[in-house]
Amino acid sequence: MQVLSIVWRVLVNLVETVVILAMFHIAKSTFETIVISALVIIYVSVVNSFWMLGLGLLEKGHQDLARFIEIARLLKYSNTEVHEEAQRENLEEFKGGRPGLWINIGFHTLFSLIAIGNLVYAIW
Repeated sequence: MQVLSIVWRVLVNLVETVVILAMFHIAKSTFETIVISALVIIYVSVVNSFWMLGLGLLEKGHQDLARFIEIARLLKYSNTEVHEEAQRENLEEFKGGRPGLWINIGFHTLFSLIAIGNLVYAIW
């Protein structure tokens, strides 16, 4: 399942790359190139901000669950095994998604470099 997820992310990012390159290819004037560059940079910034927000919230959820389990143990709550199992499953799923994160970071870095390069070329 993880391999399918990675392949899917690569395909989606390749399609995004083709769309971005096509937009720059279609641009006829300096103004159009500057606007497209700005839009690509804004797109990358927004998407990366939401990725980081999601990762931060996942980490916060892991910390909250660990705190809940610790409090349940201190209060001698008898059924902490279910929560501990959920914590292990969440941690495995979180670690399994890391390659996809690095794939997206790599492609979005490429998108930013393409946009900045075209922006610099258009200005000069």
